[in-house]
Amino acid sequence: TASAKHEKRTDADDDEFNGRVISLNAYVRSQPSRSANEIDVLPIGDRLHIEERENENSPWFRVTCEHGTSGWMHGNTIEYTR
Repeated sequence: TASAKHEKRTDADDDEFNGRVISLNAYVRSQPSRSANEIDVLPIGDRLHIEERENENSPWFRVTCEHGTSGWMHGNTIEYTR
């Protein structure tokens, strides 16, 4: 389940983010793999800075969430907002 630090939005402007979590309790992982260590669990709606895709055929994206967690998320748990 998502941790308490994610219950409140930060005061950062939406313009600082280009994505958001679209899946309930989405995992942030240390590497682009479902078997990689879980760094955090993000709630639906958490804002993200989607930094890069692992490669053009990969479903994995390196992200930083609005609360500071950085790692890899599967593309079916996030969406670009701009």
